[in-house]
Amino acid sequence: MALDHISMLGDWPTLESVSDEKVLLGILKFYVRFVRKYAKVTMPISDLLKKSDNARMTDQVKWQWTRDAKLAFEKLTRAITDAPILMHFQTAE
Repeated sequence: MALDHISMLGDWPTLESVSDEKVLLGILKFYVRFVRKYAKVTMPISDLLKKSDNARMTDQVKWQWTRDAKLAFEKLTRAITDAPILMHFQTAE
């Protein structure tokens, strides 16, 4: 994984809106196949989108970055940035 991608994820600011969340999830979509149980790990973050969609219909729930979403983001960041998530293929010699 490129070092600039690792530093980008480590320096990612706290999400403040639905659009911030969509940008983050869009960027992380590339890594779906590299993170074990990606859907389960990202569930608290994805649930925020469901809540915000319901809020648009009912105007009752405001989007809010939760503790569970923060923990999920930290776990996802570790899963992507820690070795050996992405390594160059090495042939056996």
